[in-house]
Amino acid sequence: MIVGAQKSGTTSLFNYLAAHPLVVGHALAEHSFFIDDAEYSKGFEENYTQNFNYKKTADKNRLVIAKNAMLSINEKGLKRCYEHNPDCKIVLLMREPINRAYSAFTMAVKDGWIKQGQEDIMFHLNSNNKEQNRNRNFIKDGFYAEQINLVLKYFPPNQIYLLLFEDLKDHSQEVCKDLFNWMGLDSAFVPKIEKVHNVTTQPKSAKLAGWINSIRLRDNVVKTMLKKVLPKSSYSKVGNMIVNINLSDKKFPKLPEEGKLILADYYKEDLQSLKELVTSGKLGGAFHTYNNDNWIGKI
Repeated sequence: MIVGAQKSGTTSLFNYLAAHPLVVGHALAEHSFFIDDAEYSKGFEENYTQNFNYKKTADKNRLVIAKNAMLSINEKGLKRCYEHNPDCKIVLLMREPINRAYSAFTMAVKDGWIKQGQEDIMFHLNSNNKEQNRNRNFIKDGFYAEQINLVLKYFPPNQIYLLLFEDLKDHSQEVCKDLFNWMGLDSAFVPKIEKVHNVTTQPKSAKLAGWINSIRLRDNVVKTMLKKVLPKSSYSKVGNMIVNINLSDKKFPKLPEEGKLILADYYKEDLQSLKELVTSGKLGGAFHTYNNDNWIGKI
């Protein structure tokens, strides 16, 4: 189970691993079973047959892989995951937190989560309410020490694989080969890594992005009709297609230096805790890196 962190390469890694012939993956971008109360109440069997690439006669010896980039910050979901399968293997990706935060913020703008007129990250970072800011998803998902300790509450280090986004980006094939070995799969399989997944560009219209997002979230006639006639995976694809129509090829501006300094202050304590976790031996062999000169080592 890939549990996070958001905007750290989870979509790419999921697609690489799910391409293995002895792996079964889900059709939707996120597996929300452990987080969504309504889905969870229906049981895993129904969820599996509806959302995974299900072939009843061929799946007996295939490994099930799932991904939800928000699970690492959701204790209820992690507890449910453990109760469902205490032997589940957990993968958590980490990205340099300042870059990750800005990437998550721009994705929120692209998807219409940010109110029109508030698309500049400095509007939010200059807020005097630091505690409220700390709990914003685009910031909160970068507190890696907190997430690791939460995962360790339910799963032992030998079932956890901690990985850097930067290593996945620069050493994709090596990462996949090592993960296939760790998962007990034939590591001779080579996934196609040419495609870049979940790329973020600016919306053509922020107002339209917000309208699309509200239509997808709130109950309305169009949403109700589509959900009645379309499987969940097809309904989700239609929603993503509409979002993509509103995307331009224009990249977001770079994060201002002032913003970097503010975010660095948010992450300072957690980064020290992360370094202590990595160097203390508490993680056993859970942390993997392909570059000793990585951003954790520079903390």
